[in-house]
Amino acid sequence: MEETEKESDTSALSISLGGGSFFCLRSNPQPFTHAKSPNYTATLRQIFPNIELIDSQEKFTINKPEMRKEFVLKHVNALYCDYRHKLKAKYYDDPELINRYQRENNKPRKVLKKTTKPVNEEKLANNVDAVSKLEDHMKQRNEGLNQMDDEEIFKKVLGEEKHGYFRAYGHNKSITDHFGVKPARLNLIHKVVEIEKMADKQVQKTIRKMEEKMEEKLVERDIERDKLLVERDKMWEERFKKLCDSLGIPQTNQIHQNEST
Repeated sequence: MEETEKESDTSALSISLGGGSFFCLRSNPQPFTHAKSPNYTATLRQIFPNIELIDSQEKFTINKPEMRKEFVLKHVNALYCDYRHKLKAKYYDDPELINRYQRENNKPRKVLKKTTKPVNEEKLANNVDAVSKLEDHMKQRNEGLNQMDDEEIFKKVLGEEKHGYFRAYGHNKSITDHFGVKPARLNLIHKVVEIEKMADKQVQKTIRKMEEKMEEKLVERDIERDKLLVERDKMWEERFKKLCDSLGIPQTNQIHQNEST
């Protein structure tokens, strides 16, 4: 009879947590006392005679343990699961578990690739192709065939920058850290720059066409002016010839012909 009363009096458990804390959950809540209190220890020894008590200290007192029961149980469960996992990982090897991890379905996709090229060779081929393209564009820029800077060449060969990762700068470098703006805004800035460059190219092209037309007009004007000068010289020669004939004055070609004869 006394044992049943003791069991109904304490219906929950005594729990020792990490950090030197000692909790006791009861069905009829009572204030906790210090674990080293002689009355409290004697009471626990009477209730649990076969359990060795842990000499620990509690960091605080809970007046209403039922309100904290769920939290304490969850915390104890987490500690227990973690401890069980460590024990199993350190001391136990299940053959079925090992075989399960060696199955085809659990292998990574890159390991299961059989019909295509190996991953390393494929990456190497792509990298070599990208490097050759980068070198070609840089060579063309040095020869004056294009006006792209390093960022534009890199983007043209490898594509637009992706969110959260800045290529060629490692995993710790982001687009926001490098450019000072977010990727979406950076793409807008690149588009604006491209539009401005296209507009500048169109303006330069229009100016070049206008200059060519002006040069053609100047050449045509020079040709027309030369024609007018030639026609005017012919007209004055004819008038001078008629004047000399009317006055009976020999012309210079006739004088040279007479002297030669």
